[in-house]
Amino acid sequence: MKKWIAAIAVFFVCAGFLLPYEPVSAEEGLLSAQYRIELSSAAEMPPPLRSDAYYYTVSLYAGDDTEFQNPLCERMHETGYVFTKTGEYLLRYELVSAEDGTQQILSAKLFVEDSSKPIIETEGGYPEYAMIGDTIALLQGKASDNSGAALTCTIRIFRGDEEVTSQVKEGAFTFERSGEYRIEYSATDADGNEGTLTYSIEVSEKGDAPAGMPTWAIVLLSCGGALVVLGAGVLIFVKLRRKS
Repeated sequence: MKKWIAAIAVFFVCAGFLLPYEPVSAEEGLLSAQYRIELSSAAEMPPPLRSDAYYYTVSLYAGDDTEFQNPLCERMHETGYVFTKTGEYLLRYELVSAEDGTQQILSAKLFVEDSSKPIIETEGGYPEYAMIGDTIALLQGKASDNSGAALTCTIRIFRGDEEVTSQVKEGAFTFERSGEYRIEYSATDADGNEGTLTYSIEVSEKGDAPAGMPTWAIVLLSCGGALVVLGAGVLIFVKLRRKS
């Protein structure tokens, strides 16, 4: 007996999905709720009514498709949908009464936004310290964005507040003055989000310890220089001994 009751219930539920209904525009049955989601995220839409008296399906449409003609994703609540474009969308809720199978169409607005900055990476890095006359090869920057679009990295070089990017020659830069230099990479996506990556290099005159160098590094360099001088002296002494 229970199996017959369950079968009859399933029949009425399925039949409810097949009943004809009058199409309504988004404005006629617009829900007050408005949903927002981040670009490249999968949407998990909440039910329009928190009630066991209805079954429902959710379909996705473009924001201007108010007559629900061209679905972007049907049965969205089951399959999910990853958004690759920002903008306004419409959610079409089809509710079916569990009691008598009558249908009702509602809709809600969905706004897809992009607030994520592009991520910039380089293969390798730059030294923290350099001397006047040193030349560095500029590293290529690679920008990735949640939109999947290809972005171009811009490279700018500053000495303090002064931009010296114009001194780049054939992809290389030579330090002609002492001071703190910044190598800045930047990339902007279609929604105006800017990602940056900055390297700092302290440049000093030859023979001078860079201003920002830690004390232990200065001591190490000094000891290293002394060892070099001592080693050279030992070699000269050995050669003179051999000649004599």
